[in-house]
Amino acid sequence: AGTTEVFATPHVISGSWQPSWDTITTGVNELNQFARAAGLPIAIYPGAEVAMDWSLLELLQAPGPYCLDGGRFILIELPLGSLPTYTEEFLFTLQTRDFLPILAHPERNPDVKNDPMRLKPWLDQGIFAQLNASSLLGKMGSRTQTAAQAILAEGMVHFLGSDAHGAEGRRPNLQEATAILRDVVGEAGAKTILAKNPDCLLNGDAQSL
Repeated sequence: AGTTEVFATPHVISGSWQPSWDTITTGVNELNQFARAAGLPIAIYPGAEVAMDWSLLELLQAPGPYCLDGGRFILIELPLGSLPTYTEEFLFTLQTRDFLPILAHPERNPDVKNDPMRLKPWLDQGIFAQLNASSLLGKMGSRTQTAAQAILAEGMVHFLGSDAHGAEGRRPNLQEATAILRDVVGEAGAKTILAKNPDCLLNGDAQSL
């Protein structure tokens, strides 16, 4: 499908699923060795999808572990229920510790579905947003699709994620969603979201986003 780099972002969920950073990086190294041996032209980078939970701030004292490629960008998953009362404080705390938070699939949160513009104050404060390809395609329900389209149309999307969970169901193929992306934001806008911004992320360049 033309993808050349992939972030492996296993869930990190307080109390139920907290793989160590060493476990994640070891697994990614094994995947890269397999890819090279198989002649697959793809590079895999370590990361995590960290569920928004106040207790997980204990793990996140400084950038590096659980960040994308061990840099400053960190993927934060908003809850699928109501936003916690500490949402703003959680994100601000990460920023004071020099993290660059990226919100994973905010369009799936019910509060954001009800009011997609709720994202704007966070983005104005230096938070980034990643949309799910499956949301744009309507695979997460019509309300989620409507919210995803609104967020995209308002220019509040920095990245498009596959949110892949396997080879059978939620697959890492962005081609269908890319066509919708081009329809909404044009060719230049699609290239920014699919290529330019990911390059900035890999280079640790937040200023160009």
